[in-house]
Amino acid sequence: MQDADDWINGIIRDFFGDGPIGGAIKRGHKSSRRYYDNSDDIMEDEDEVYISFELRYNDDDYEIIPRDEVVIIYLITANDQIVYRLPCKVDPKSMKYTHNNYVMDIVLKKVKEEKIDDDEWIWGSL
Repeated sequence: MQDADDWINGIIRDFFGDGPIGGAIKRGHKSSRRYYDNSDDIMEDEDEVYISFELRYNDDDYEIIPRDEVVIIYLITANDQIVYRLPCKVDPKSMKYTHNNYVMDIVLKKVKEEKIDDDEWIWGSL
């Protein structure tokens, strides 16, 4: 399990910076990870985040790995990854998806962060 976590954490570090992707591009090395300006593929409402995109692979050829702020689609046969950065935190366990006619639709529930009323916090701590 540790190897899988290290692999996923490496992808996340690459995506958010702090990893070899920027340096690899400058040195002329080719990365197998594809990152998108995914604003067209992601929509959200008050409770959920929706990702919809074209994926021309069979069901056995990919694995979807949801995390708090990213979704990684690992393309097994191509040894490639597609990483989507989400606009907010989501519950990875809530993921539902369909893959019909080469269109992948993923739905994730947003994590509601409780807001603390400033007055309540100040007076409650005294």
